[in-house]
Amino acid sequence: SNFTIPFLAIGGSNGKTTSKELIRSVLSRKFKVHATAGNLNNHIGVPLTILQMPMDTEIAVIENGANHLLATAELAAIVAPDFGIITNNGKDHLEGFGSIEQVKKANAELFEFLSSNQGTCFVNADDTDLMQASEGLKRFTYGLSSSECKGEIVSHFPLLEVSFTKPEPFNASSNLAGDYNLPNILAAARIGFHFGLTTQEVKAGIEAYTPANNRSQWKAWNTNQVLMDCYNANPSSMAGAVQSFAKMPAKPKYVILGDMFELGAYAESEHQLMVELVKSLAFEHAIFVGTHFLKPREA
Repeated sequence: SNFTIPFLAIGGSNGKTTSKELIRSVLSRKFKVHATAGNLNNHIGVPLTILQMPMDTEIAVIENGANHLLATAELAAIVAPDFGIITNNGKDHLEGFGSIEQVKKANAELFEFLSSNQGTCFVNADDTDLMQASEGLKRFTYGLSSSECKGEIVSHFPLLEVSFTKPEPFNASSNLAGDYNLPNILAAARIGFHFGLTTQEVKAGIEAYTPANNRSQWKAWNTNQVLMDCYNANPSSMAGAVQSFAKMPAKPKYVILGDMFELGAYAESEHQLMVELVKSLAFEHAIFVGTHFLKPREA
């Protein structure tokens, strides 16, 4: 490669695209950033992203998707990142991975690459698995228990407002719905601070990002407000969205949920668990759509 600029790779189960867009928005306050378009994050999308990079790019932000073991390792070898972040380990692509343990192993392939290549990672200090997987790596943290970049939600309806206490006090009003976006916002801030941005620049970057990809997005529809979060959901992202929606003070609330794909042997049990979760949260109405949700169930 002719590029000597920093390459940052983003892996994990949930929140990759939102994190990538937030990081792009934050770093763009100071640098010329080239980032993955949409979620072109596989073995075709990643090389395309790199090939389309303008020569005057100052930082590259590349999203890595994976649905089987060694896919992340393969993408890391292509991207050769200097920096990496794993958003979390969730129940994504269980059909290809086989189990949540394999998901963790697959996501950790990014840390393994960084470890072998003197790279640096950004880690959610609240995530025990990721803190463990990044032991011994050069790392910087964010999260409620981080001493480097710490923030909490001060308002989550209709949109998320975050109050930072570290590295210094400031508030950021995002255009994102859903409290599960807190780690994504903190991660973008931590990365911004690492690359020398001021508090004002980090705040401006977080506040400038407006989702337009059916993730964490409020839409007005006729006389209703709709929270759109419907991009290829998996059980952990759907549970997060539903629980976050349950906390919002609006009434009456309707939940409309469609099937979750690529769950293999877990499909029936995970859809059953989702139905039970929704029941326990006592929404005014729940509508389930799709063949997995509509399978006859034991009462």
